[in-house]
Amino acid sequence: TTEIATSGNAMLVAGGSIGADGKRIELAGVNTLAAQSAGAQWLRQTSGDLIVGAVTALKPNDVGGTDKAGLVTTAGNAPINLDVTAGSLTVISNISANGSGSIDLRTGGTNKAIALNGATLSSTSGQVQVLASGDISTSTANGTTTEIATSGNALLVAGGAIGADGQRIETSGVNTLAAESTGAQWLRQTNGDL
Repeated sequence: TTEIATSGNAMLVAGGSIGADGKRIELAGVNTLAAQSAGAQWLRQTSGDLIVGAVTALKPNDVGGTDKAGLVTTAGNAPINLDVTAGSLTVISNISANGSGSIDLRTGGTNKAIALNGATLSSTSGQVQVLASGDISTSTANGTTTEIATSGNALLVAGGAIGADGQRIETSGVNTLAAESTGAQWLRQTNGDL
């Protein structure tokens, strides 16, 4: 079942979890998504490309509202899981998992890229994995933005290239890195042993 269908934006805020393993909150056609929760996030876009970015809240006079950006978990080592099954994923606002919470971003289909454009995927010590059926890329020049920050491990799998000359996927603090791609790999660890 599709829980949210719109060509507009979606904002999800929960004092607990958003979805569950095997029972994801499924979106269709959403343009930009932002979510904040104390617990885990299990999300899936079933049709169309998706942007993770800033969403302006609806603000009725009687209850108000707070704008949100990116995907954030705030407690309990809660993970973030986002699957875009038939489109590309562009991340322009930070994705941050609490404590040892993991981050798992995926695109399905064929040649569907994941672009980390000026945003950081961060966890204190959780694994960060990015699995794209197309390229894993960034729009920012080397030394501008850390794409992945964690003291845990990182896994990158791409049906195309990972990074580019002058636009490397930059990591900070990562303990162990594994990467597989059909295209070139341009990577840099900016802080810590690897």
